Amino acid sequence: MKLSSLCLAGAAASVLQFLFGGGMVLFGVSTFLLVPHVLIGIVLLVLSVLAWSLARSPVLKRMAIGNVALVIITGGLGVFVYLHEVPWVILLHLFLALGLLSNFSVMYGMTTERR
Repeated sequence: MKLSSLCLAGAAASVLQFLFGGGMVLFGVSTFLLVPHVLIGIVLLVLSVLAWSLARSPVLKRMAIGNVALVIITGGLGVFVYLHEVPWVILLHLFLALGLLSNFSVMYGMTTERR
């Protein structure tokens, strides 16, 4: 699999995460929304690790390692949000997820740019 396709899949999965997360904020946490949210998070972790292993450029490798860290930290915060529902932690969870989407999008752009 090409790195550009992997980064595009990561960005698409991040957008799906936002949809399920937004649904949980609007309609409350339910198994119907939580399970896909968690499964997509696991997929994002796998995609981040694969992107790290396929990246040749040092910049792309660092961004992929950053993605792995973002997924792990965001997932840990997600567990905290599920248990306590602290509003500022929900906002931090959202901002870290935006960083993940941004990283995947920039990595996609870097792998597809014409020289």
